Amino acid sequence: RNEVATSAARLIERAVAQYRQERSAASLSIGAAKTGATLVVAMLFLWLFQRAFRRVRRIALDRAGRELEKVESKVNRVIRAEQLRWPLLILMRIILAVVWIAAVYLAVSLSLSYFPHTRTVAREIDDLVLAPLAVLGLDVLAALPGLLVVLVIALAARWAIRGNRVFFTQVERKRIRIEGFYPEWARPTQRLVSVVVLIVAVIMAYPYVPGSGSPAFQGIAIFLGLLGSLGATDVVSNLINGLIITYMRSCRVGDLVRIGDTMGVVTESTLIVTRLRTAKNVEISVPNSLVLSGQVINY
Repeated sequence: RNEVATSAARLIERAVAQYRQERSAASLSIGAAKTGATLVVAMLFLWLFQRAFRRVRRIALDRAGRELEKVESKVNRVIRAEQLRWPLLILMRIILAVVWIAAVYLAVSLSLSYFPHTRTVAREIDDLVLAPLAVLGLDVLAALPGLLVVLVIALAARWAIRGNRVFFTQVERKRIRIEGFYPEWARPTQRLVSVVVLIVAVIMAYPYVPGSGSPAFQGIAIFLGLLGSLGATDVVSNLINGLIITYMRSCRVGDLVRIGDTMGVVTESTLIVTRLRTAKNVEISVPNSLVLSGQVINY
């Protein structure tokens, strides 16, 4: 009993001495100096980061602007470069905000930990902020294998589509000849094969998408599929009719045809519509469902 009492007394004496030492004027002065140094370092870091960020942002926007101008010219200015530029600006602002929040959080947490009166508050803030981040990090690590499989499938689909485009381009230019296969079939066949590759890739990648097995994810997928099936009925019908028209070769680009009451030269035949240019230089788009269901006279 005497030994236990002596040991307890020593522990109490050490705790009291530590308590007094931490709250002494010298310790508080050291804590204040550490706080000042932490704030100065944080402000210096943010100042340097802000300057570097502005320079990197200017370089990135200049390079992105040149690339976006090329994209704008390719789509005949249907999509403006400014419309493609704002996602990049938003991403940069998010990065800037995350760095600022992280720097301020670290400075405040360290400053509070220097004083015994606020050390408990610092630990509570750390638990409140770092615990969800730790859970999120573990979830991300658990999802990495699935994301890697999705990436491999996406790359394989991209290479397949690119090879498919190169092959049918050569067929369209008559550099590759297939018996019984007409060159004007090359482009729609290439698009059809690309769509099939994309559908197969999505079906293969879906089980590996993080959260795909959750009821909420499945419900959203079913809802989007229902909306797509209801809204794409006419589009699918025109696509099928366009394929039938293409492979029937009822009309080709440059032919003078009459479709119903419309007469003109075929300027473009896509999977959805057939475009005619009349004698009055008016371009008319005729849905392929009307082309297939109506009477087509090819002069």
